Formats: sequence, structure tokens, C-alpha cells
Amino acid sequence: MKKITLSILFSFLIFLSCSDDDGDAIYNGSNSNLVNFTFENEESLSLWESENGSISIDYENFVSGSASAKIHGTSGCSMFELEEGVIVGANKNYKISFYYKNSDVGIGCVSSFLIRVKQGVNYILEEYDSKDLDWKKETFYFHTDDTRLPITLGLYFGTADAWVDDLIIEEIE
Repeated sequence: MKKITLSILFSFLIFLSCSDDDGDAIYNGSNSNLVNFTFENEESLSLWESENGSISIDYENFVSGSASAKIHGTSGCSMFELEEGVIVGANKNYKISFYYKNSDVGIGCVSSFLIRVKQGVNYILEEYDSKDLDWKKETFYFHTDDTRLPITLGLYFGTADAWVDDLIIEEIE
């Protein structure tokens, strides 16, 4: 009963904190898009946290809209992570896509860029990609297990600056 209540509460909180009018994250249960972050204002960062760096809205570097999320790495492994889990279906296929660019590799835990999707204690996606000084669309795929546990998403960088825009997680056939 606690898990059901927490799942309903989380879904409700996502719904309340999301809106497609001002560029915040969008949760739409009737659509295959679970999450759509366009990073248009500071509120769109409310579900994200950083470690060894800072997150801000950058109104000068973006792909669409008027802004993107900027991650400024200060030491070690800079992390940009969705604080709350995203509710997914059991044994389903999903796609994560977003635009990314990086000012330089810097130093730290990765020599490029790392994406991790975790379900429970297991990583169901862990892939590296090269740095890119220009905007590049990234697309990754993963399959959920049968536990129905929410997923968490993390993007990891070295000590350089990195930008992310138009992040979408969606169920696919």
C-alpha cells in the first residue's frame, strides 16, 4: 500500500510541478513522453540536482526555445541527476534523447560524457560518448526489468562546462 501511495503521490507531484506553458518538465500520462525538459527557466531545474558543480539556466546557448541547462563542473566528477525517479512500465522499451554540448573535456571521473539509467540497484543503461563542442543530438535506448521500480537518470562530466537541452524520455514499441 505504501508503494502505491508513494507512486501516486510522486505522479501527482510531477504533474503539479510540470507545465508546457512555461517550459518546465512535462508529464503526460496519455502520451508516450514520460518526461520532457526544455529548460526554459529556473523552475525547470527544480527536479534536478548536481554534485561537484552547479546547474543554471543559460539564455545564450540553446537548441530550441530560449534557454538550456548549463552544468558547471568544479571538481572531480560533475553530476547532473534527476532527483526523483521516473515511473516506468515493467518490461518496456524506452528512448532518451536530448541535445548536448561541452566546452572541453576537463578532468574528472570521465574523459568525455557518461549517461546512466538506474532501476532499483541495477544500471540498465550505462554508455559513454565523446565530447562535442557543438550541439549534438544524443539518443539512447534501454529496457526496464519486471520490478516496476522507478528509474533515475544521471549525466556525468569532468570539470568542464556542459549544456543539455530538450531532454525527452519516452516509451517506444
